[in-house]
Amino acid sequence: LNTLQHYVYAAAAYQKVYDQKPASQYRPAAAINVGQCLFDGSYFDKANSWFENVAKTFADSSQLAHKAKNMAASSKFKIAENSSQKNEPLKAANVLLTIAASPNEAAFQERALFEAAVQFQSADSLLKAARTFERLAQSHPKSELGDKALYQAAMMRESLQDWQLAAHNYLTLVENYAEFAASRFSSEGA
Repeated sequence: LNTLQHYVYAAAAYQKVYDQKPASQYRPAAAINVGQCLFDGSYFDKANSWFENVAKTFADSSQLAHKAKNMAASSKFKIAENSSQKNEPLKAANVLLTIAASPNEAAFQERALFEAAVQFQSADSLLKAARTFERLAQSHPKSELGDKALYQAAMMRESLQDWQLAAHNYLTLVENYAEFAASRFSSEGA
């Protein structure tokens, strides 16, 4: 049913297996598949709730709990994406901040912080955007997004005429991300 894109029916079938067979070896797979059907059917709020519940229910199974937490985060990313498409950037940013605050993998947290900052920026909340970019650079200094985040934060601090923090961000960029800084600043001077 899921392959045929009958997501609601597929979720109901997996839900039946999940509910009727508590001791079954198929229950964990059914649990994940209910959430996957909800996700595939674009029921992201329901998928998020389901996956969060699965992570709690199967907390003793680290692999299943890990997968459920990642799928909950993916659901939240889709919720944020939908909010952004509806021109609700502050709502999107706040959803993304919940991902960043949860105990997800660092890559999820980094991407969530970066995208939250972009959403704040699109809502003209430059101070929140700058702080969120700075938070990314400080909390994930080895992130692939750290250099871009710090550069964006520095430029926003400049536009907010917060010269001291702008200078601090630029200096940190040069100290911690020398290659990025050299390429960025040499291309601007050309």
